[in-house]
Amino acid sequence: MASCAECGDGIETAYDCRDCGDAFCIDHRLPGDHECASGTEDTVDVTDGGVVTEPTSLSLPDGPRVTLFLPVWRKIPWPIFPLLGVVLVPASVLALVFAPVALLGVALVPLSPLVLGLHVYHERLAHALAAESGEGEPDAWRPSGVYYFPVALLVFSRLIGDLGIVIAMGAIPGLIASIVYAVQKLRHR
Repeated sequence: MASCAECGDGIETAYDCRDCGDAFCIDHRLPGDHECASGTEDTVDVTDGGVVTEPTSLSLPDGPRVTLFLPVWRKIPWPIFPLLGVVLVPASVLALVFAPVALLGVALVPLSPLVLGLHVYHERLAHALAAESGEGEPDAWRPSGVYYFPVALLVFSRLIGDLGIVIAMGAIPGLIASIVYAVQKLRHR
């Protein structure tokens, strides 16, 4: 894990200064937020019209980072994701066995790990943002290999294309992963 050159705190995401090249945390990432050793000074330019302008900065302003899924997924209560996973996997197995058209099962099998995967992405993103802003969550459960391996197996079996292999290799571990995820989440509330 890298550490900030200004405050010395450990950081997961390092920001390199465009002037001195050192790695900094989110609070000290801009040249004005740390003692920059580049040796360059800000100069003031005068345009032809006599208006004083400062050099333009390409850095983003301070403030909370905007992420793609975070505002949406925070509003959805977490039990919906494991519940969808637990419902979709058996539904996909039943659709593959009993449905006259197996296309329903082909659509449902990959949907279950997608729903759970999006939730895990959101959870890890929320943990990373909380860690960077100093709002640590030491008791929060992070998904382990118990979750990732069955979902990877389900996706891999879906890619090789044989529906019998999807049922044999993918659907059952996906269901187990959904149940394990829900139980772990309840235990570490």
